[in-house]
Amino acid sequence: MQILVGLAFASLVSFGTSVPLSRADTTWCAQPREDEPLLRDAWFQPARGRDRTGPDSIYVNLARLPRRAGIHRVPPDSIRVVRDEIVCRRAAKLYAETIRQDSPDWRDAPVLVVQVGGFYLVDDQRSRAGASPVWEVHVFDRQWEYVIRYGEGA
Repeated sequence: MQILVGLAFASLVSFGTSVPLSRADTTWCAQPREDEPLLRDAWFQPARGRDRTGPDSIYVNLARLPRRAGIHRVPPDSIRVVRDEIVCRRAAKLYAETIRQDSPDWRDAPVLVVQVGGFYLVDDQRSRAGASPVWEVHVFDRQWEYVIRYGEGA
């Protein structure tokens, strides 16, 4: 039976039919939104929420972090959205643990994780739109040690 299944799969692949090797579990990895603000942060571009006013410079979030955080511009090929469920789950739990210091009832939830060189940006994707948004991004290093967080209203 395994041989038949293997031959059937091989024939599907050889005829160009797209067959996923395994179903991806995307429980913990959030999908980037259209014009994803976290990616705009990673690229040091203004991540202005809808209906926000003021100069673009105040919305270049990573450029406004203290130098001691050690975060700087990296080449575009050093920025990537993380799709590994194990990494996203770990990031979601670390994010929630930090939030629970201020909000004890905070629940673990999917997060968007963007690797920027040797750092990870983690965001639960709360809206940045409107007059008084409440959102925050947590920054971790390669060893998943907390570095800093930034956002509004948090």
